[in-house]
Amino acid sequence: MPKKFSKEPLKGMKDYYPSDLRIENWIIDTIRDVAERYGYEEYETPQLEPIEIFAAKSSDELINEQSFIIEKKKGERLLLIPELTPSLARMVAKKSQELKKTIL
Repeated sequence: MPKKFSKEPLKGMKDYYPSDLRIENWIIDTIRDVAERYGYEEYETPQLEPIEIFAAKSSDELINEQSFIIEKKKGERLLLIPELTPSLARMVAKKSQELKKTIL
């Protein structure tokens, strides 16, 4: 007998049907267009980061209770990023001499 599965996405996740995605893409494109007009540039970070980046400045609750942690290999723990600030700080620290100072 085939195993039944839920038709619902995982808790905290959402399905986007084409009509929903059209609206979301229009909103994102509009925000992107306005931001670019004012000189902002887009950046992207990996969705996984070493847990130490977040543990240094975040609460224990965020790390231990609200985050998804993956153990890549013995002793190497990765975190599915809950927010972008630590990743952006890491990127800025890496290239601080090369970036325009308005990023700070």
